Amino acid sequence: MQNSTPIPQNTTSQQPLSQPNGAHDAAEELKNALMKTARQLELKALFEGLAEGYHAGQLGVARSLLKMQLPRDTILQATGLTEEELDRLDDQ
Repeated sequence: MQNSTPIPQNTTSQQPLSQPNGAHDAAEELKNALMKTARQLELKALFEGLAEGYHAGQLGVARSLLKMQLPRDTILQATGLTEEELDRLDDQ
């Protein structure tokens, strides 16, 4: 004969902890703020990387123009580099 009494199972690890609504709302707000900050940092890093890449490209163009012996004023105007940046390239 089988026992018809159900055996209780440990369900505490399967159910989420109950939180008062205020705590849940505050946690959700914090999560959203952190996600927003993370996204802003991600975009900042992306734009900084793009700016560095653009600048590196301008330096490469300037090197080529220096090898072609174009006038410095023309190179500065074409690349948007500063006199100091062009001087450093010219010294290399």
